[in-house]
Amino acid sequence: MLLDWSEKLSLEPQNSVTSGNYGKIGVLVLVCVFRGEKGVTCETHIGLCEKPTNDVPHTHAVLKDVTEHYAHRSASLAASLSFVDLWSDGGQGHFKCAEGFVYLSHYLRFVRRLGNATARVAWNFMQSSHGLWLLD
Repeated sequence: MLLDWSEKLSLEPQNSVTSGNYGKIGVLVLVCVFRGEKGVTCETHIGLCEKPTNDVPHTHAVLKDVTEHYAHRSASLAASLSFVDLWSDGGQGHFKCAEGFVYLSHYLRFVRRLGNATARVAWNFMQSSHGLWLLD
């Protein structure tokens, strides 16, 4: 899974029809590569947070939901998740922080409870606040 967070997404400052103002929202984007029933597929999942003041719990909740989705898909193929490889930038406000590292140990136990007691998890960090680029 490639994941990135933005707390800066907003609609235009004032809606031209209703004159309504919109606040900023947080968006977590997860691009997931899954080896499944049709070979290797790539899918995008989005998590929205209306109050992006502390996105760490939101990130963890969305990551758990998306992982559970793929665990159920694996089970429907008589398989199980064996490796979850996470890639993100190193943003200290939402990924590379004490709360994130504590969560990672809980996340590993969660992944293993989904059906594979030997599943592995890796979280790879790129440079903070510089986005994410993967080159083959």
